[in-house]
Amino acid sequence: MKTSPIFTSRLVLFLATLSALGAGIGGSPERASATPDPVAQRDSSKDHEAQIESLIQGWFAVLEDPNVEAKTLSGLLAEAPFELLLDGAVIHDRGALLAWASSLRSTYPQIEYRLDPIHIHAEGGDRYRVRFEFDRHALDDAGLPHVVRREHTWIVQSSTSETPVILRIEERPLIFFPGTGSQIVCY
Repeated sequence: MKTSPIFTSRLVLFLATLSALGAGIGGSPERASATPDPVAQRDSSKDHEAQIESLIQGWFAVLEDPNVEAKTLSGLLAEAPFELLLDGAVIHDRGALLAWASSLRSTYPQIEYRLDPIHIHAEGGDRYRVRFEFDRHALDDAGLPHVVRREHTWIVQSSTSETPVILRIEERPLIFFPGTGSQIVCY
């Protein structure tokens, strides 16, 4: 079977165009593909999730530390704006945050946090919404145990070139204070 020279030249031109697109001529190799590489996206997402989970562990390690200092917060919080929403209070600066953390430690000399699974959702750009529940197990000065069940919703900024930082934490109580007595106090 014999092919015409016009058909052959069109076929060669078509194959050359396909080859150029595949090689990334006229743009970066990423543009040659209509869909991003799902494996690379999944790996990048897993990296961000691991960094965010590490950030959360760092936050609670600071709260468990009896010697909380300003330097322990560096690298965890965004420089500005940072916001911590608690039961009726809003904290915007590191000094107030340290005072709050110190008041926790003065009320409860021993504190331990137990976190439930962490749910991370990309919000777009370099922002992530993080949600989880946790229990705070604490002993007061009299040795009475206090157990608190709370929910946190965080907004975290995480880009590929920087470690993630906390922009906002909203804390909501899940189990309210039922009363007092010589038993475990839940609130």
